[in-house]
This record gives sequence, C-alpha cells and structure tokens, in this order.
Amino acid sequence: MELKMETRKELINRFSKSYQKAVKSQKGKILDTFVAASGYTRHYASYLLRYNNKTIKRIINGRLVIYKVNVHKRKKRQGKRIYDDEVYKILRKLWYTSYFLCGKLFKAGIPDYLISLKKDNDFIISDEVRSKLLKISSPTIDRLLKKDKDKMRIKGISQTKSGTSLINLIPTKTFSELDRENPGFVEIDLVSHCG
Repeated sequence: MELKMETRKELINRFSKSYQKAVKSQKGKILDTFVAASGYTRHYASYLLRYNNKTIKRIINGRLVIYKVNVHKRKKRQGKRIYDDEVYKILRKLWYTSYFLCGKLFKAGIPDYLISLKKDNDFIISDEVRSKLLKISSPTIDRLLKKDKDKMRIKGISQTKSGTSLINLIPTKTFSELDRENPGFVEIDLVSHCG
C-alpha cells in the first residue's frame, strides 16, 4: 500500500523524536517499525529519523555555526535567470543562420556570427546580450534550443522496408545448393541509408 507524502511526513515527525532520544538497542526496534509503516528502505529511513528537525553545531572557519536540518524542506531556486528571453531570441536567430549546428560547434562560431551580423543594420544587439552570448556554454545552448531541435527532428521517414512478401516469391538456395561451376549467380540486398 502506497502512503501519501503528508502521511509519511507525519510518521517521520512522530518517530524521529523518539529515535533521536533512544539508546542504540531501542533505535533498531523503532527503525523496524518505521520501515514497516512507511515503506522506506532501512538506510534511507535511518537518515530521515536521524536528521529530521535536528539542530547541528559545527565550527566553520573558526566560527560556531548552528543550523536546523529539516529533511522535508527544499530550497527554492535563488536568483534570476541568466539567459533571459532576449538572449534566447538572438541565440535562436544565430542558430538558424548557422544552419542548425550542434551546441559545441555553434559555441565556437558565435563570435564570428556576431562580428558578421554586426555589419547588418537590422540585427542590433545590446552589449549585455553580446557578453552573455560570448559567455554561454555549449550544454546551456543545447538546453535553451532543445524545444526548437525537437520540433525539427524528423522521425519515422525510412525507405527500408522488410520485404517478406517479396522474399517468399523469390526462390532462395542455401550455400550447399548453389551451382558453383557455372558463373553468373549474384544476390543483392538493397538498403537505403536515409539516416
């Protein structure tokens, strides 16, 4: 039976207090009942019970740091996006002019594309966007252009088909049945290399 996340959180909060105060011999029994109730593996369950709502004191760079661990809370992403929509639009235009290069090759060509397009009066880029385009990495390029690449991907167009009906019509001979004394026997297999 699969438990809801809220129920699991309640179980963790209930068991973790007694687990953290217990002696080693009692911890095994508490852990067994928690694993049976929650469905977690034993290793992960012991981690949850050990560190839930626990205050940890550490000395870091000569200073005492106290922090409270909560295994449920995840930090939200901090800060703004570096490569905003303006950078994406310019990047996409450059990618189209590069005839859809992969991220690594495209990254190497971005400075040249920016220089050549600087001469074009219709293509105006701010200095901030230009510096972002020069700093961008090839995996980030691939991530930003993923939707565009997926739209352009061709699937299911293959000319190679299994010719079962044709194979049944043509008489085939095994190697032992071939007439090796008379020249002129040829067998050809046609394959289309369409990618």
